[in-house]
Amino acid sequence: TKEKGEAREIGIKALTWWMVVTRRQGATLPDAVLSFFRKSIESGTDFLPRVGTIVTTLSSCQNENQDIMESILLLVLSGGAKIEQGLPPIFEKASSSKKTVAAAEGLLALYLSILHSSSSSAGGKLSLSFDKVCKSSKSFLYHVFEGKQPPLVQYLLPRTISLYVKYRVKKDENAVSLLINNDKKPTSIARTMAQSLVHFSNYSQGANLDLIQTYDSSSSVLITEMFRTINQTCCSIEKYRAERRDAEIESPDLSFVKIHDNHIRSLSWKFSASTSATAIAVKWILMHYGTTRRTNKRQRRQLMKHMMLSNLKDDVQSEISVVLSRVACGISDDDGDDDAFVCQDLHGAALSVLTTLGMVAGTFDENEDEDRDDDNSIEVAHRLTTDLIPHQLQTHLENNRKSADGLSEFQLNLSQTMMGTLYTMEDEKEKEPSTEKVNKGRLTEEEEWELQMKKELAIKDSKDDKKVTPEQMEQIKEQDKERLKLDHLFERLYPQSLDAIRALFLSDIEIGNACLPLIGPTVLNATIDAINSRMFSPLSRLPLRKTLEALACCVYEMDEQFASDLCQSLLWSCGRAIDSSKSCTQQQQFSSGGWMIQALPSNCSAAAKVMTEITDYGDVLSPESFAFVLPLVCAILTGPRTPFPEGAESALMLLESHASNDENICNTWRRDMASAVLEFLKHDRSQSVTTFPTALETLVACYAQSEDGAISTASLAPLMDYAIYPGKHCRLGCMMAISALAQTEAVNKKNPLVENRVWVNCFVDEEEVKDEARKAWRILTASLDEEKLDPPSILYAIPLLPLLSNEDSAIAEAAAAANASAMALHTCQMMERNVTKLCSTYLENYPTEEEKGQKKSSEMSKIPAQKASTTSKAKVAPAKPKKSTADLTKGLRKTGKKKTDALSLMGKPKTGKKSTGTRKLKSVNKALLKPKEERTLDHDELANQFKAPSSTKNEKIKNDSPEKIRIRHGILNAIMALTQVKQPVEMDLKTLKLVTIFLIAFGLADISDDVRAKARNALGQIIASFGNSDEAIAFLLPTLEHALHNGMASPSDVDVLQSANKGDEAAVISELSTAINRRKEGAVVALGSVALHLKGEENFSKIDSTVDMFLST
Repeated sequence: TKEKGEAREIGIKALTWWMVVTRRQGATLPDAVLSFFRKSIESGTDFLPRVGTIVTTLSSCQNENQDIMESILLLVLSGGAKIEQGLPPIFEKASSSKKTVAAAEGLLALYLSILHSSSSSAGGKLSLSFDKVCKSSKSFLYHVFEGKQPPLVQYLLPRTISLYVKYRVKKDENAVSLLINNDKKPTSIARTMAQSLVHFSNYSQGANLDLIQTYDSSSSVLITEMFRTINQTCCSIEKYRAERRDAEIESPDLSFVKIHDNHIRSLSWKFSASTSATAIAVKWILMHYGTTRRTNKRQRRQLMKHMMLSNLKDDVQSEISVVLSRVACGISDDDGDDDAFVCQDLHGAALSVLTTLGMVAGTFDENEDEDRDDDNSIEVAHRLTTDLIPHQLQTHLENNRKSADGLSEFQLNLSQTMMGTLYTMEDEKEKEPSTEKVNKGRLTEEEEWELQMKKELAIKDSKDDKKVTPEQMEQIKEQDKERLKLDHLFERLYPQSLDAIRALFLSDIEIGNACLPLIGPTVLNATIDAINSRMFSPLSRLPLRKTLEALACCVYEMDEQFASDLCQSLLWSCGRAIDSSKSCTQQQQFSSGGWMIQALPSNCSAAAKVMTEITDYGDVLSPESFAFVLPLVCAILTGPRTPFPEGAESALMLLESHASNDENICNTWRRDMASAVLEFLKHDRSQSVTTFPTALETLVACYAQSEDGAISTASLAPLMDYAIYPGKHCRLGCMMAISALAQTEAVNKKNPLVENRVWVNCFVDEEEVKDEARKAWRILTASLDEEKLDPPSILYAIPLLPLLSNEDSAIAEAAAAANASAMALHTCQMMERNVTKLCSTYLENYPTEEEKGQKKSSEMSKIPAQKASTTSKAKVAPAKPKKSTADLTKGLRKTGKKKTDALSLMGKPKTGKKSTGTRKLKSVNKALLKPKEERTLDHDELANQFKAPSSTKNEKIKNDSPEKIRIRHGILNAIMALTQVKQPVEMDLKTLKLVTIFLIAFGLADISDDVRAKARNALGQIIASFGNSDEAIAFLLPTLEHALHNGMASPSDVDVLQSANKGDEAAVISELSTAINRRKEGAVVALGSVALHLKGEENFSKIDSTVDMFLST
C-alpha cells in the first residue's frame, strides 16, 4: 500500500495469487484484503491499478483460475451499497472521455456491474445507464477500441457481452435475442462479439461462447459474423500490402492483427449443430481455416471424422453447396461493395473443405451404404461432391468464361492501361505505326508487354503537364472502377474457380471421374478461349492447363503420366467455331460442349499414346471417362488424313466395343458416335479399314443397341443428314443403320423424314445403295413383294420438295424420280394437288423486275402487242400503248364471282353445255381445222422478227440468284420425271392443262437459259407422253397457236399470270418482249410433240393446219 510504480504492481499481483491459493484451500479471505480493493471502487481512485490487476493477472490463465477470479471479484463487490453506488460514476466518467485508459476503466466498471447482477447469489439489478449502453449501437463499448488492445480489454469485452446475455435471459426468459434484430440481421452486440472472438485469442473465449450458446438460441449468427470479420480483416491487409507494394514502400508490422489459425479452428469446433445451411457451411470452412490440402496427414483424418454430415436434409445440402462453392470460387456476399472479394485464407479453407468432402465421399459404396440406416454421412458427402457442388462450380466457371468472352474491344484495351490514366480510342490510333514496327521485329510476348508498359509510362509522363478537366476526372474514376472489375475477374474469380475445381478432382480419383461429364466441357471451353484471347498471358493460361490436366488424371483407365498428352490432344481436337480457313470436311459439330471437332495434325504422337493406352486397357471405359475422351476419338475420324498409323482402326474399335457392350453409353452418345463414323465415311481412307470392325459395321452397332421405346430425334439426326450426302458410302451406311433400327422397331415407321430418306435412296443410281434402301423400305412397310414398292404416305411431298433443288445433281435426280414414282402410285387427285404445289414453289422463286412504278408502265407501253391474224398470212400488228396488268386482267374477270387461286383454275374446262357423241367429235374437229388457202410468206415480216425491240435494253431483273435458279430447275426436273418412270402414270386432262399453261406462261419465258431449256424439254415430253387423246389435242393446238402468234398464254388463262402471290410483277415480266420471243421458241418445240400424235388419214387436215402454224410463226 505504500510503494508505487512497478514494485506496487508486483505486490498487487502477489496478493492476487495469495487470494487464489487461499480460495483453493477453502479458507476465507480477510476483510483487510477485500477492503483494499473496495476502497478503490468507493473512491474511484486507483480503480484500474488495483481491481484491474486482478483481472489482468488471472485472465491469461486456465479457466479454473478465471472462475476463482470471478468468485474473488464477487466477494469484493459484496461490500454493501457503497460499492454498487461507486461503479456508475466511474462508468460515466469513462464514457465521456476519449482516453484509452478511461475507456478501460469504464469497461471494467461495466463488467463488475454485470457480473454482480448476473450472479445467482447476488440477485442484483443492473443500473439503467449500464443497460442502456449495452443496448445502444452507438455506445463506446462497440466503437472505441481500435488497433492493438491491452490484455485487460481483450478479456473484458467478450466476457462482458456473454455475461450480459446471461443476465438478460435470467431476468426474463422470454427476452428478445440480443444477437439479431427484428429483420433477422446481426446487431452491434453480435458484430462486436464476433470481432472479439476473432481477434482476442485468450483462454476464456471458449467459455464465453459456451455461455452465449446456453442462453441465446440465435448464437449461430456469431459464426457467420466471425467469417465476415476474418474476410474483411484479411482483405484489408491484402489491399494495404498490394498498394504499398505497387508504390514500392515497405509494409509496416501488421502482426497485431494476425488471426491465429488454431484459435479460429478451436472456436469453430465449439459451435453446436445448427439448422442453418449457411452456418453449417461457414462452420466447415472455419474448421479448415489454416489447414493444408495434403490428404495423408492426421489432421485430415480428424477433419473427416468430425464433419457432422449425417441427417442433413436435401434442401440444406443444396444451400450448403451454394455457400461453399461461392467461397471456393472467390465470390463475396457483400453485394453493396464492388471491391469485395474472398480473402486467400478463407478461399484456401474452402478448398480444404472440398478435399475433405471428396475423401469422405471416396469411401462410398452403394451396396454397403444401403445397410447404414443410422449414419448417412458418406452418402451425403457423395451427393455433395458428385452432384450439387460440381453443378455450382461449373456454373461459376461458365459465368466467368462468358464474362471474359463478352468483353468489348474498348474493355480489352482499357484493361492493359494503368490506373489513374484516361484512355481513349485515339490512344490506340497513336500506337498503330509503332505496332507495325514491333511486328516486324518479331518480339516475344514478354518483350512486347515490356515495350507496351514503357510506352504507356511515357504517355502518362507526357500528359502529366496537361490540365485534367472535372469531366475527365469523372471518366478516369469510371475507368478505374472498370479496371478493378476486370482485374477482379482475371486475377481472382477465374483462378479461384479453377482452384476449386482442381481441389475437388484431386481429392479422390473416383469423385473426379464422376464429375468429368459436367465440368469437363466447361474447362475445355475455357482453355480454348484463353488460348485465343489476348487477355490471358502465358502465365495466366497455366492454371487452365493445370486444371485440364487434373481432369485428365481422373480418367482412371489410363496412367496419369499420359494426362498431359490427353490434355494436348483434346486442345487440338476441339475448336470454338468453324474456321473459314479449313474446309467443312475437316470439322464437325459436337453435341456437348458447343465446340467443333477438328482434324488432328499429321503424326500426332500425343493422340497415339493416349489411344494405345486406352486400347491396352482391354475393357470398356466408364461412361464418364468415355465422355471425356470422345472428342479425341471423333477428331481421329475427322478429315481426309489419318493422324497416326492405325488411328482409324483403334477409334472404330473403341466406338464399336462401347456401342455393343454398354447400352447406357450408346444411348447417351449415339448421335456423336454416329456423326463421327459418318464423317469418316465421307473420305476415301474409310475404305482402307477392312478388318473388324469396319466403318459400316461400327455405324450399324451404334443403332443396334436401341433405346427403351422409340429412338430419339437427336439420335436419328445424323442418319437424316447423311442419307442425302453426295458420297455413296455415307448413304449406304445410313440405309444399313435404318434397316437395323426397323428390325428392332425402335424407329417410328411412319416418321415422314425417315420415309423420305429411304424412299429417295430407292431411286439413286448406285445399285448397292438402292438395294439396301429398298430392303429398308420393305421392312418399314412390312411388304413381302420383292419386285414392287408400296406407295409412300400421302404426305411424301413435304420433305421431298427441298431435295429437288439439292446441290448434288445425283440427289436431285433421285428426288425427282422418287417424286414421280410416288405420283404414279397415288390417285390423279393427289397428282393434281402435288403438281399445283410444284408450280407454286416455282413461282415463289420467280425473278421480279428491278424498278417499279413509272418504269414498269413505260416498259409495258413499249412492248408491241401481237395479234393472231384471221387469215393464213401472218402479219405484224402495229405497236400501240399497252394497258397495265391490272386493266388487262380486270376486263377478263367475271364480276360478282369470288376470286380463286390461279393455279387451281389452270386447266379448268370452260363452263357451258357439254356435248356428247357425234356432236362432241365435230366440235373437236372444228377447233382443229383451218380454211385451206395458198401458203405465202411475207419476207419483210420474217426479217422484222429478228430485230430486237428498243425496250429490251431497259429490261432489268432483280431478286434472282443461283439458289432460285436451282429451285426452278429442280421443279421442272420433277415435272419431266413424270414421263420417265417405270410405273404407268395417268394424267387427266385437268392436270395436263395445268402443267401446259404453267410451262407456257413461266417456264418458256424464264430468263435462265438452263431453266428455259429444261422447260422446253419438259413441255415437249409431257405433251408427247400424255397429249395423245382427242380432248388433249383439242386443247393443245389452239393454246400453242395463240402462243406462237402472240408469245403469251391465251386470254382465257390470263389469271395464271398472277398466281402464287406474284401479282403484277410476274405478269409484267411475262409480257416483256424477250419473254414473248422465248415462248414462241418453246411453242415450236411443243407443237412438234403434238404432231407426234397426228397419225392416220383422219388427221391429215390437222397436219395441214399445224404446218400453217409453223410457217406463220
